[in-house]
Amino acid sequence: MNYVLFLSARVQGTAKQISELEKQADGNMQLTRDAKMKVGQANTDAREAEKQVSKGLEDLKVIMDELENLPTLDDAALDRLEESLKTAESSLRAVDLDGKIKSLTEAKNNHQRWIKQYQDEHSHLHSEVDNIKDIYNQLPGGCFKKIVLEPTEGPSRPASFR
Repeated sequence: MNYVLFLSARVQGTAKQISELEKQADGNMQLTRDAKMKVGQANTDAREAEKQVSKGLEDLKVIMDELENLPTLDDAALDRLEESLKTAESSLRAVDLDGKIKSLTEAKNNHQRWIKQYQDEHSHLHSEVDNIKDIYNQLPGGCFKKIVLEPTEGPSRPASFR
């Protein structure tokens, strides 16, 4: 009978640990949703930066083509091309590519770290479930105080392990 009490206490302790881990998993799910949102925003920022860079390169190509095709080098044409070049340069600076690259790299690293943490937690929870199944299977058949380890779908359905 002491063995049954010992196993029952151990099952209760493990069930409490699982409950705490489930709460932690719920919190982690919220972090995952937040991470997905940040990754989506990072992707949007990357696409926008790519568009800005493409536009800047097109502007530079237009300026170079105009410069090559000038029939004469007059001051007004050169001033106009210089102004176009300044506008293109300021547009590229406004994109803040270095900041966006840093932000995207940081988001990628966070995402990879979270994936690793979730994989580790999943593995830990899987081993805890296996441990509880082993303990449950060790309980004698005549044990009158059965502990429901998982919620059931209906009130009359007994708890079972797959």
